[in-house]
Order: sequence, then C-alpha cells, then structure tokens
Amino acid sequence: MDGLVQGALQALGRFESFNQEQAARIVNDQCAPANPRMPMIDDMRQLMRQAYHGNAEGAPTGKD
Repeated sequence: MDGLVQGALQALGRFESFNQEQAARIVNDQCAPANPRMPMIDDMRQLMRQAYHGNAEGAPTGKD
C-alpha cells in the first residue's frame, strides 16, 4: 500500500476514535441540557466528520 494512502487511513482511524470520545464528552457536558435541543451523539459525530472532511456529507472526498 502506498505510504501516503496508508498514512491517510491511519489518520482517519485516529480521527474516528477521537470523534467517538469527543462526541460522548459533548453530550455529557454539564451545560448540554441548557441547549434549546439536547445534542445527540450521532449528531455531534456527523458535525465533526463534516468539519474534518470539509463537506456537507461528512464523507471522504479523495483529497483526505
């Protein structure tokens, strides 16, 4: 496997692991209930994927 592709896959794996942990922290934050709508873990994970990949789908574009 090409080193660049392998590095990108490893980075994506680290991001997905971090994403799960961070989403749980967001939902469990003591201020979360003060929001107009309680955040859901899946919603937070999708928002972070969209930011990471830079697109509305939150999916790799081939440039990641």
